[in-house]
Amino acid sequence: MPKPRTFLGDSRSWLLWGKESVSSYDGWYVPSGPFPAPYQKLLHRIESFQGTALNYQFPRPGTLRVTSADPTDLHLYFDPRLQHAPDCDGRSFSVEHTQHGARIHYKGPDTQLEIHLSGTGDIGRGRWRSVATPLDVARGTGPGERWCWVLDVFEVTNLSIEVAPTLSWEAPQSRLTSYNSPIARAARATLEALATPQGYLAGFPWFHQAWTRDELIAALGLEPDEREALIQRYASLELKEGEWPTFDGSGTTCSDGLAWFTLLLQVHGSVSQEAQIQLEHAVNGLQSKLDSHLGFVSNHWNATWMDTIGREGYRLEVQAGYAAALRLLGREREARRFERHVLNHFWQSGKLLDGFFPDGTPDTTPRLNGFLAYLIAPHLLSRAHWTRTFADALQACSLPWGGLASVATHHPSYHPDSDGARNGSYHQGDTWWFMHGLVLTALKRLGARNLAGYQKQLWQAAERECLEGQVPGYCGEISEAVTGESLGCGVQAFSAGALMLACREYGRD
Repeated sequence: MPKPRTFLGDSRSWLLWGKESVSSYDGWYVPSGPFPAPYQKLLHRIESFQGTALNYQFPRPGTLRVTSADPTDLHLYFDPRLQHAPDCDGRSFSVEHTQHGARIHYKGPDTQLEIHLSGTGDIGRGRWRSVATPLDVARGTGPGERWCWVLDVFEVTNLSIEVAPTLSWEAPQSRLTSYNSPIARAARATLEALATPQGYLAGFPWFHQAWTRDELIAALGLEPDEREALIQRYASLELKEGEWPTFDGSGTTCSDGLAWFTLLLQVHGSVSQEAQIQLEHAVNGLQSKLDSHLGFVSNHWNATWMDTIGREGYRLEVQAGYAAALRLLGREREARRFERHVLNHFWQSGKLLDGFFPDGTPDTTPRLNGFLAYLIAPHLLSRAHWTRTFADALQACSLPWGGLASVATHHPSYHPDSDGARNGSYHQGDTWWFMHGLVLTALKRLGARNLAGYQKQLWQAAERECLEGQVPGYCGEISEAVTGESLGCGVQAFSAGALMLACREYGRD
């Protein structure tokens, strides 16, 4: 299992780091706005000379309190920069001693800050130090070191580090106490940590944006009133040829947006007038993407959830979304005709295809997307077809430790080893926890007795991730196929939404 990392706070002020910093993204952040919010990093890590256990609190946004049972000497590793800024020259620090501590002045190419230190402890001198970041090298996201400005503070038992946040808001009242199971509590804690007034951020520490696909999946695990508000927001977004923007204001689109929107409406159990109008806009807009020869809705390159391996063409879940939208609009005859068309072409040689390539060649790669298609549009296939599809996928993708590989382990594209984000294994091997939750939900809804044995191992793996994963008590993004090591973002919204949906389906919330 991975070395656990500490996560504290919420989207107004948060820190994520371990005993060993492994990435330049480790640190304490506050939002700098506007949304989608770039975050201002302040500290890379805090280290005790003596190895003393430290406790962290956020008494208010923009203030980090560090306490120790016994006096200890600290290294404070300052690394102010905006969220995705590279290491850069032109940074300077100066220290001004005050009656209650010190005032640190920072000037950099992208920002200027005034950071206040107060409480117990004598302030030493600052100096630059190189910090190793091996995960950045493994992910291909940066060099293997970062320069931080390190300030020593001696004999500390209670130290406050404060910066005036440029953006803050009142956090809604937590509903965490409403949940009992460890997975449901981890899911709710994750969703609350990523909530902002403008939407749910995709994940910490890397994904500080409210992306359409991620939000729609995350919303599967929200409470009804929260879900309704998000549905209304997405019902009002402007579509482009029937597709939702990658995020509000984006110039790109996600081809599977309709699929996730229809699934969310079905989970919600009602369709408002605004949502119905948006469905009409989507279906009408997609007419230009209905191929005149094949008769399926096309999707562009890297525009489905598997957005590092292309999958351009005509993908199964995209067709499921179109069929589901027709049914939600009451266009039953069109829906049945389209569903028969999907069955006649996507079911070949006793197998359900993942899709077709742009030239009409079938893609026979065994993946888990049949589970998505079932949840979105269960009328696409018969119960017997779905049972066969699920059995084949589980046999091909199940891993010894209880996870599910994102592609069949016998397929040439399968990568068992993961570095946490590179394209080799990201959608071609790594276990995705949001898919894990959706597979559990699909198995429960189908109710095939011959597949019941898989559910126990899937639940056990999910509980290990939530209790013992990279960030204990939260839902992570992915795990390595061969070992089950928790990698990627440690606090991921759509994993939480899908796992919460499964908890409710099984009465485990």
